[in-house]
Amino acid sequence: MVKFVIALAFGLLSINWGASASAQGQEHIFYIQTKLNNAGFEAGEPDGIAGRRTLGALAEMGASMGFEATPEAMLSFFQKRYYRVAEPITNERNLAAVKRPLEDVLLDPYSAKYKDIVIMPTGNICGYVNAKNRFGAYVGYRRFFALSIFSNVFSDGDLHVFSAQVDGEDSNRAEYFCILDMDFSDRN
Repeated sequence: MVKFVIALAFGLLSINWGASASAQGQEHIFYIQTKLNNAGFEAGEPDGIAGRRTLGALAEMGASMGFEATPEAMLSFFQKRYYRVAEPITNERNLAAVKRPLEDVLLDPYSAKYKDIVIMPTGNICGYVNAKNRFGAYVGYRRFFALSIFSNVFSDGDLHVFSAQVDGEDSNRAEYFCILDMDFSDRN
């Protein structure tokens, strides 16, 4: 009976802190730790585990920015910020520049449908793409993330996009990079 109660208690703890138990949860915490560190809140080496240092850094950032000290509240805070600071890309030449590196990562780039393409203050480009899989069926809109250099670096005034990534079933990396508006210094 005592073993059952102890096992039940540990089970409940893993439910409360379940984000660090699954692979998706570890990815979730990993990107939060990375953002905390690069924002000046020491969460320790990003490892995907919501330990004491991570929770302390989260509490500090939450107190200074006005959100509850939970991973979910932090993501919600940054998601709301995303919709305030994201600028739509409407110029056809710049849209073509965004789509070019996505051609390298999509199975059938000619079938791709795009929506909600924006540029973030860091120069990151985010949006959604729906393309066909090996069976010729559309997979549904998935978040993509692309790295760019602002046009003032080059004399032609165009957007220059260098690499792109599309979220799959096993990773939400693009989602985290977009919502948290991570820049080059945020990547390990």
